[in-house]
Amino acid sequence: NDFDAVWWSLQEFFNDEYDTDTQKMARQQLNAERGLRLAEQKGCDWLLHIDSDELFHLRQGGQADDHFASLTRAGIHHMTYTNL
Repeated sequence: NDFDAVWWSLQEFFNDEYDTDTQKMARQQLNAERGLRLAEQKGCDWLLHIDSDELFHLRQGGQADDHFASLTRAGIHHMTYTNL
């Protein structure tokens, strides 16, 4: 399938250190890299990497596109958010 094809295209992740069959972290790294490459292909300016049980919430009804556009205008290209 397409997902497996993308994984196998990321050859730098396939060595003795990364066992994607048994190591959760290896799969997470591989999926994050896959997401990054797909975002670049689609021309995304920002990529938000969160777990499925997490929520990205902006105070006072803010909009995500406005939030990230304001960061870009301020010259900020990387942001780390604290879990609350």
